Amino acid sequence: MEYYVGLEVSLKSTHICVMDRDRQVVWRGSADTQPSIIAERLKRWKGHLAKVALRQDR
Repeated sequence: MEYYVGLEVSLKSTHICVMDRDRQVVWRGSADTQPSIIAERLKRWKGHLAKVALRQDR
């Protein structure tokens, strides 16, 4: 199954939303805005991510 990720990025934290192809939310969470920490949060979907979208919080 493919999953889609939305990231709302700010300087200190990033909110993460993982959805399936039917737009059903399968997980929501947050992480410090550091690539390694965000990658750690998403590792359970490794190999199944179809698209990742970024939104910058202003």
